[in-house]
Amino acid sequence: MGVIRSRDGETWEVVTDVDGNRLIMDRIVVDGVLAYGVCDSGIYAADTQTNAWKRITAELPHTATAFAIDSRTFYIGTQQNGVFRFQLTEN
Repeated sequence: MGVIRSRDGETWEVVTDVDGNRLIMDRIVVDGVLAYGVCDSGIYAADTQTNAWKRITAELPHTATAFAIDSRTFYIGTQQNGVFRFQLTEN
């Protein structure tokens, strides 16, 4: 099914990417009011205005086993290739 969300706890909707595809996130992190997800096709930011995942990085070479954010830096742990670091540059 992917990720679902609700504003009231009674009505639920699927969060898709901008093309309407349901994404299965390997891991999700929250930084304040912002949510980010990671899957094989990259890191995504949840856009609360459009209810869609917006991709903010390219594909990942391996499946994420851990995901963290510190300030504007993401850390993605993988079983096959160690830890990747990605610096968020957009505002």
